[in-house]
Amino acid sequence: MKILVALILLLSHIYCQINFNSKQKQQQPSRFQSNVSPVSNSQPINVSPVSNSPPVSNSPPISFSESEIVSMSGSAKGVPPPKADDLIRVVNADIKGNLPQQVLIRTHSYSSSSDCTGSMLTGDIAITSAHCLKDRLANRDVLVYPHERNCGGRQAGITACKVVERSTGSTCSYNGHDIALVRLSRPMPGIRNLRLNFDSPRVGDRTVMAGTGVNYNRTCESLISYQTVVDCSQTSCRGVQWYCTRATFKHVGGACTGDSGGPSWTFRSGLTGLTAGATVSDSGQQCSSGFSLFTNLNYYKSWIESNMRGSLATCRADLLDV
Repeated sequence: MKILVALILLLSHIYCQINFNSKQKQQQPSRFQSNVSPVSNSQPINVSPVSNSPPVSNSPPISFSESEIVSMSGSAKGVPPPKADDLIRVVNADIKGNLPQQVLIRTHSYSSSSDCTGSMLTGDIAITSAHCLKDRLANRDVLVYPHERNCGGRQAGITACKVVERSTGSTCSYNGHDIALVRLSRPMPGIRNLRLNFDSPRVGDRTVMAGTGVNYNRTCESLISYQTVVDCSQTSCRGVQWYCTRATFKHVGGACTGDSGGPSWTFRSGLTGLTAGATVSDSGQQCSSGFSLFTNLNYYKSWIESNMRGSLATCRADLLDV
């Protein structure tokens, strides 16, 4: 079986509803790019059936602070001691948890709505993947919620008043871009300004990612997955605006449908990436069978800063509004 680059657009369409009583998310249709291609220089990975994966434990969710991530070179916080068959059997991200100022971003269109993950950079500006927002009819069709909303919380969403984006080409191509900034119509309570260093991860760096997308762990809660940065030459991912990871503590683990735009934090650095895609071994999979792929925020640092100081400084109408 060949590994394929899904370049899964990890957008989670919510035609299906979450069963909040059991807190078990139903599988939702994934969205793949049409130009799926073989991954170069990678070995086939045999993935056991996902039905063999055990549910997430009932232990409290792991929560990281920004200072905690920046102050350490890596973490195994919350990782249970491995069992003999874990490296073969467990195919997905494994720990309930969330990362600093993580949010759920819901976009409405004429006939449906879709969910992605994002992060609040300040009290009123969120960052996510541009493809998450492409079906909006107007900026007010984008609502930002605390990440707990995925489990049926009653938190009200805050509408967007402005969106700026770079969205061209394909995920992981030289000319591909997939990043968006969302200005909220009012500040989200309890949010502070993150450090916007946006260092570029290096091969071997330890990272942690999070998302509220599809999972095989039978939970609606946000999951975190520990990752290690690898050379993107192991995939067909090309361009300095991307970086690639593999699971640190599992044989297979990482991005799933619905995790798009979710945060990737690098230990000792801070927020460094947005979940963009994953490699899969066949087009029916909704979760990574090998590599997770990220937008490298270091590449966009000046673009982010100029937009935050400029158009997104207020909700006042300008040419960027739709």
